[in-house]
Amino acid sequence: MVTRLVAPLVAAALIAGCQADRPFKTSAVYQTGDGRCTMRLETRGIVRAGNDLARDAEGRLTLSSSSQEPGAPPLDAIVVLRSGDFTMDGALGPGVDTLLAVNLTAVGCVFTPAEQAELRKAIEGALAGPKGTLMAGQTKAVKVASVQFDR
Repeated sequence: MVTRLVAPLVAAALIAGCQADRPFKTSAVYQTGDGRCTMRLETRGIVRAGNDLARDAEGRLTLSSSSQEPGAPPLDAIVVLRSGDFTMDGALGPGVDTLLAVNLTAVGCVFTPAEQAELRKAIEGALAGPKGTLMAGQTKAVKVASVQFDR
């Protein structure tokens, strides 16, 4: 008898908990296969109630490589997801791929097309929130060095 009364209450509480906006902050570090190039991501956004992924978020991308001159600064870019559209420093669509390649080259990264594609996927995933973020075991061309989520 008690089980019949408690089970619906527990189910209702769980459903209600899933119907709230969920803010997120993600810190992730990815490296090219040879470990010479590093991409750090700091993103934040809100996954709206009823959704699995964010449609609006923003963050900072930092690229560096072991082949940079000693003391050379890393390269930063602003990444944004607005209404599901991904931009990097204002570039949209194919412009993002071009800008990412230029930025990787600017810090001395040597990368394969597969690495570039997976780095882009990692950026978009981190902007989409925890369920979109690439974790260890979900990449082939790049290495997941670390991922941390905060609220």
